[in-house]
Amino acid sequence: MNEAEWRSRYGVSGGTKLPLVSIILINWNYVSYLQTALDSAAAQDYPALEIITLDNASDDGSADLMEAFSASHPEVRFISLPDNLGQLGAAHHVFTQHQVAGDFICILDADDVLFPNFVSHHVRAHLALGGELGVSSSEAIQIGTDGAVIASGIPHIRLTMTESWPRIPIAKETADEPPTTAIRVPADVEGWIWSPGTSNVIRRKTIDAFIAAMPRNILPAYCFDTVALPFAHEDAGSLLIEVPLSAYRTHGSNASSSMPRLQHFNPHRPTSSAGSEIQHAWFQSGQRSMPGRAKVRV
Repeated sequence: MNEAEWRSRYGVSGGTKLPLVSIILINWNYVSYLQTALDSAAAQDYPALEIITLDNASDDGSADLMEAFSASHPEVRFISLPDNLGQLGAAHHVFTQHQVAGDFICILDADDVLFPNFVSHHVRAHLALGGELGVSSSEAIQIGTDGAVIASGIPHIRLTMTESWPRIPIAKETADEPPTTAIRVPADVEGWIWSPGTSNVIRRKTIDAFIAAMPRNILPAYCFDTVALPFAHEDAGSLLIEVPLSAYRTHGSNASSSMPRLQHFNPHRPTSSAGSEIQHAWFQSGQRSMPGRAKVRV
């Protein structure tokens, strides 16, 4: 979809410059699911997009697949690492060692799937809040190894929302349908309020502050969203988009493989696991201070 078509479809005036969105796919040995994730990134209907793919020293053929994909898609860049840095370490590497041009950032898990309107709805959410939003999070469906839906339309924080949290219309794809709505959650609300996996888009200003604050002793087991989402929320609040825009895949290699329904959707859960608590403590104790900014709780 070109820019004029996108503006017409989503009702964005021609005087507003479309922000660039960077989708960063980080992979380690997920060759079974990788092609689907790559295709879903390339199929976004949003016209201002860059895609960066990084392989974390896989030994299952993933790197060859990713390199071939980037060769056939000029909007895709491929980075290959000699050692597995883990998801958080790889994200730190991308932002400190490579050029990332996006005004907004999505970290795509290599086993997840983006729906074609994922980026479009998240961009409209950030535009609706004047670009001052920390993070937007959409709902997700849960799928199995074969792509079959396990759970759909799972509510999260709206079950316990207060009337003081406004619903904001953010996007519609045809003139005769109601707009997608989102809940604005104040930055002082604590607990886990975001959907899992590839459901979140963070503004670049917040990402830059997060990378600058990050301790340097990053272990391969550390996950990006465990500390990045609380950081982004406390920075400028969250917007929860009330429609599924991605699919989270449950399988034997990820943290939620033993759960028939994802714990991530429990409203206000303090953390996802004991490992997350360890990572929170690591980030909090080693968080680098920045002039004019207090340390952020996670």
